[in-house]
Amino acid sequence: METIKERLKGMADSMKSRTFGELLEKDAEYQKVCAEARKALEAYNALRLSEEEEEVIGVLIARRDEAETERVDNAYLAGILDGYEIMKSLGLIED
Repeated sequence: METIKERLKGMADSMKSRTFGELLEKDAEYQKVCAEARKALEAYNALRLSEEEEEVIGVLIARRDEAETERVDNAYLAGILDGYEIMKSLGLIED
């Protein structure tokens, strides 16, 4: 399974960018949440924080973003792997 996952990850990276991007672009709820996030970022940038507070919050945001990227990548791969298993179980492809 790990070999298939690694091969799929490499192959899917470029496809994911296009396909996933198109889906997100057309997703009204996602666009709404992004607009709200931009407003929250503007409010955050307007705050007068100490350097220490700014650094702590910056690290928190960066790590959460990194974790979310990894979660999305794994969810995308899980969908591909699940689709593969479904097609295999239906006899549409051979292992």
